[in-house]
Parts: sequence; C-alpha cells; structure tokens
Amino acid sequence: MSLLTSLAANTLKLSLVLALSAAVYAQKGKTFTNEDFASGSRTESAEQKSEKPEKESGQATGEAKRDSKKEEEEKAWQQQYSQAQDKMRSLDMQRTRIELQIQELRNQLRQPQAGSEISAQIADLQEQLKQLNGQYEDARREVNKLKDEGSTKGFKEKPDQPAPGQSRKDYNESRARSLEERIRAAEEKIRMYQLRINEARTRTFQARPSQLRIGDPYYTDPELRKTIEESEKGIQEAQQEIQRLNEEVERLRRGR
Repeated sequence: MSLLTSLAANTLKLSLVLALSAAVYAQKGKTFTNEDFASGSRTESAEQKSEKPEKESGQATGEAKRDSKKEEEEKAWQQQYSQAQDKMRSLDMQRTRIELQIQELRNQLRQPQAGSEISAQIADLQEQLKQLNGQYEDARREVNKLKDEGSTKGFKEKPDQPAPGQSRKDYNESRARSLEERIRAAEEKIRMYQLRINEARTRTFQARPSQLRIGDPYYTDPELRKTIEESEKGIQEAQQEIQRLNEEVERLRRGR
C-alpha cells in the first residue's frame, strides 16, 4: 500500500507541474513551436544550411552561363565587324584605283593621236566604278549597322594581339605590313582627290564667259565648287590617316 501511495503522489506532482507550465505559457500568449524543442531546432538549422549553398551555387551557375553566352556573342560580333571593315576598305581601294585609271585615260584623250579605243576603255571603267560605288555604300552601311549594334550591347572591337602560337615579333611585323598597305591606299586617295580638283578647276576655267573676267573662279558652276571643297577635305582626312598609321607602324617596329 505504501508503494502504491508513493507512486500516486509522484504522479500527482508531475501532473501539477505540467499544468502550471501550460498555464504560464497561456498567460504569456506563447504557442509551442519547434523552436521550443532542441531536436526540432537542430533539424531546421541543418535544412537551412543545406539549402543556402544550393541557392548560391545555382546563382553562380546562372551568372556563368550568361557571361559565357555574352562572350560568345561578342566574339561573333567582333569577327563580323572586322570582316565588314576589311570588305569596305578593299572596295574603297578598288574604286580609287579605277578612278585613277579613268583620269589617266582622260589625259590621253587630250593628245592628238587619241583614238576611240581609249573612249571605250573609259566607258567600261566608268561602269565598273559605278558598280563598285554601290557595293562600297552597302558595305559602309553594314559597318555602321554593326558598329551601332556593338555600342548598344557594350561590345568592344577585337584587341590587336598575336594569335595563339604567334610570337609578338611576327605579329608586329605582319600588322605593320598591313598598315603600310593602308598608307599606300591613303596616298592613292590623295592623288585621286588632287586630280578631281585639277579637273574641276580646268572645267570651271573653260566654262567662264570670258577668261579675262576677274572674280570668283567658281561662280559659273556651284557643283564644281562643291567637288573642289569635298576633295580638299578628303585630302586633309587622308593626310591625318597617314600620320596616324605611320605612328602606329613606328610603334610596332620598335616592338612596343
């Protein structure tokens, strides 16, 4: 009996303790959660720690994919832009040389022994020049289009640097030769512009009512005045280009 009495008394005390604890929580308005139990707290913390690295890893992977995609797009744009520039320069060189040939043939026409063959050659070259001018304008528009696209997307032109496996010395020499070719093309343009000026002035002088008249030599034909002014501007731009390219060639020759 005494044993049963002792067990009953202990059970009663435990019930009272639990009841008092519940009353205290109820008075404070507290609701039991996993945070009140050590095991629950440890479980949630472990889950949070496992989720955080996964999120960070996923974000890093996404950023890496975006960077890789942009890099691929930029490389593709650089190649397109470089090829478009080369095409435009090539067409410009071709049309410049053909115009120089036309001017030389026109000078031959002024000679007494000039025949119809020269006139036919001039007509043929003029047709070629017309086609080249159209192709050049298309190429120029394509270059400007790609340039605007690159600017909008934040792309940069391909840096001048050796190709994989190419030495700096070989690259500098190859690059210098390429720039020297552009210098020769600019010098040809200066010749072309000067011939345009000479021809325009000759035509202006011949078209004047009186060769003895004093005044503005271009007053008879505004178009000839425009040709002379544009050609003079073209000469200045070509001279500036030559100076810039010569400086670049000199830098390359020094190996810098």
